[in-house]
Formats: sequence, structure tokens, C-alpha cells
Amino acid sequence: NIYRHSLTHMSKYHFVNTEKNKNRVIDLIGSSENVFRSGSLAVDNIHETVLLTTSEFYALFAFDIASPFILFTFHPETVKHENNKLYAEVIETILLGLDNNILVTMPNADTGSSIIRETLIKVGHNVKRISLVESLGSRGYYTALKNCEFVLGNSSSGIIEAASFGKYVINLGSRQQGREKGKNIIDCKIDELSILSTIHKVERMSQLNCENIYGDGNARNVIVDTLSKIAHNEL
Repeated sequence: NIYRHSLTHMSKYHFVNTEKNKNRVIDLIGSSENVFRSGSLAVDNIHETVLLTTSEFYALFAFDIASPFILFTFHPETVKHENNKLYAEVIETILLGLDNNILVTMPNADTGSSIIRETLIKVGHNVKRISLVESLGSRGYYTALKNCEFVLGNSSSGIIEAASFGKYVINLGSRQQGREKGKNIIDCKIDELSILSTIHKVERMSQLNCENIYGDGNARNVIVDTLSKIAHNEL
């Protein structure tokens, strides 16, 4: 946050992804001048990405997306990183206890990631219905998002991109605390009973029908058009 706020104060033009974040920038710099809501460029990327077919996905990742599955990503908690060992134990219990096929993308390199990674590797090696992939890349990840039952974990992609595919997200813990969340996001504590209860709730919910608050895939055009008007003194 310190670095992010510093960059905000140093910048002259601000393009933000949601209305709430627009108001945050205005409060931070004390002015609404040159603050524009554009939406997220990540959503633009969704609209410009050609998804993989079922056979292409299997050839790359040895995982069948034609069968129902949960898409799981869990990065270490950064605020109370001393709890990551406990969280890893909860994750192990949950993944082993579910009957669903689960596609796991591996955690990033934040402090505590080795604990999460070692647990996932142990679980993945012992259970056939759990598949581990280091990284799916944009095409692979968006293809998995489109085909999964729902998303489980604490990745920002669940917050920003999943709604574009009409997917519910069970958002674990506090890693994404402070991000604006759409109607598809269901926050959940990292404990066994809470997670299992929320999974059963999501499995009974009706099909998701909501807009992505992070944009409609037009962010790039908004940014370019706005900068063009600024350059020609039209704003």
C-alpha cells in the first residue's frame, strides 16, 4: 500500500477499474481532476483471448475440463503470514475430504508459499482426482474459468475476472481484503466447517447472472480516447 499510494501521488493521470477505487484515488490526492474510471485491462484481455478446446487443454495440462471440477488457487496470507502453516493444514483437509475433481494452480512466491506448495504437492501426488499445474497461462486459465463449477481460494483473478465467466468465487481469508467485490464473491473464513458449509451453499445456488464490476472489456479504448482528448485539449 505504501508503494501504491506513492505512485498515486506521483501520477498526473489516473485510470481506475471501479467506482469505489475512483473515489479512493480522489480521497487520496484530494482532487477529482484527471481521475477516470476505465475498467480493468484484465477484462479486456479476456475478450481478446481465444480459449482452448477441451482436447487442446488436455494435451497441454492432462486434465479433462469436460467433467465437472473446482478451480483452486491459494496464495499465502501476507498480513498474518505466521498462520500459513495452519491454513495449509486446513487446505489439505478440505481437498482430501471433497469428492470433486480439483484443478490446482500453484501459489506465488510470497512469504510462506513453500508451506502451501509442499502441502499441495503432497495432496496432488496421493489423490488422482486432484491435478496440480504450475501455471495455466492466460488462455489456459480463462478456459478453466469458463468450464469450472466454481472458484475456490484467494487469488485476485477470482475477484476481478471470474464474474466475466458467470462463476461464483469462494474467497478464503483476508488476502483480498479491501478489494471491491461483485455479487459473485462469497467471503469465507479459513476453517474446515466454514469452507465446507460455503461449498455446499454454492453448489445449491442458481446460475449466476450479474455484470462484472471491473468492466466490460473496453478499458483500453477508454484510456486511449481519454489521453487523446487530453493531448488535443478537448477535456
